Amino acid sequence: QLDRATQVLESASARHPESAELCFLAGNIQFRQNKWGCALESYADALRRRPGWCQPHINQGNAFREMGRFDSAEQSYRASLEVECQSAAARTNLGQLMRLQGRLDEARTHYEQALRSDSTVWEAWINMGNLEMELDRIDEAAAAYQRAAELRPRSAVTHSYLGRALIASEQMGEGIACLERAPALDPQ
Repeated sequence: QLDRATQVLESASARHPESAELCFLAGNIQFRQNKWGCALESYADALRRRPGWCQPHINQGNAFREMGRFDSAEQSYRASLEVECQSAAARTNLGQLMRLQGRLDEARTHYEQALRSDSTVWEAWINMGNLEMELDRIDEAAAAYQRAAELRPRSAVTHSYLGRALIASEQMGEGIACLERAPALDPQ
């Protein structure tokens, strides 16, 4: 399906060569194909056509992160915050990057800022829960996962994380129920 999407996108790009959105979409397809360098070029093209757009910076950061280029990823996420300082997505991604690097206090700060900006960002709640689990703050992790489950009740990932946190906090019955429920849910 990605090949077909690429063909459609190439055709549209030929008709609209100045479209920042088409460059961005091309980058997203290339990202899904693990073509990080190509994705970076497409996001850069999108930004040349539409400089004040936050999302291409975020996606550049994601591509750099996948390539293990954490300094470049951080620069991209911070560039997105210069464009849109309240971006919950940028804060969440920056928090993930900080956590990967063991910069846990900074990760917490970015997750908290993301959630202050938009308390409905599922990814921020999941990542906050993961951070709390890593710090052995089980009750806080369970609360974060519970909020994520409220936002995406059909997420198998959320119920799996919540189940493990509940079991770790000795709430066996509820934890096992979450783990049993997870496989039947949408894997998204």
